[in-house]
Amino acid sequence: MAQNIDEINRDFYDSSGSFFNAIPFSPILPELFLKYGKGGAILEVGSGPGGLAVWLEDKGYEVTCLEPAKKLAEAAAEKGLTVYPFTIQEFETDLQYDCVIAISSLIHVPKEELPNQIKKIAGFLKPGGILFVSFIEGDSEGLEDPTNVGKLRYFARWSQSDLDQIFSSYFDVLETHKIINEKMDRSFFLSVYSLKNGS
Repeated sequence: MAQNIDEINRDFYDSSGSFFNAIPFSPILPELFLKYGKGGAILEVGSGPGGLAVWLEDKGYEVTCLEPAKKLAEAAAEKGLTVYPFTIQEFETDLQYDCVIAISSLIHVPKEELPNQIKKIAGFLKPGGILFVSFIEGDSEGLEDPTNVGKLRYFARWSQSDLDQIFSSYFDVLETHKIINEKMDRSFFLSVYSLKNGS
């Protein structure tokens, strides 16, 4: 099932990648990064064609991108970025990062898999590391076409209380914003978390 979901999502983004080059949740996300970002090494999960990663590298950070959609990964690589064509589920490394950024990428992780992926991300972070992440508000999961382009994507929606329960084992929340995306008719939670001591 997960493999089929990954293929469906890859197909969508490979056919629609030109829409995803802007920095997401601007100007709020850049402001949050300038407030909480630390260190020099960043892992971006679901980088798209690299708009945010380029902005971060221009500020002196070293960014490793994960982007499973082939055309988007190629576009990011053409910008000089380091890109691995993997989902968070597929990616493995012994390296640790100062920050992990997962903006509108974990919304495609099946609900039953998310707790393990959050644990995995916690393991990718250095002590005191920072996670920037967004989710769609709700309680459902499945294939949808919220932008009405005739191609489906898989989405998982979460309540804030359910997210709090998953994250609280590994992270302390620093700040959360609820953002309405009128085009998609969805509300997003954009949050910043700090890795707990001992995680």
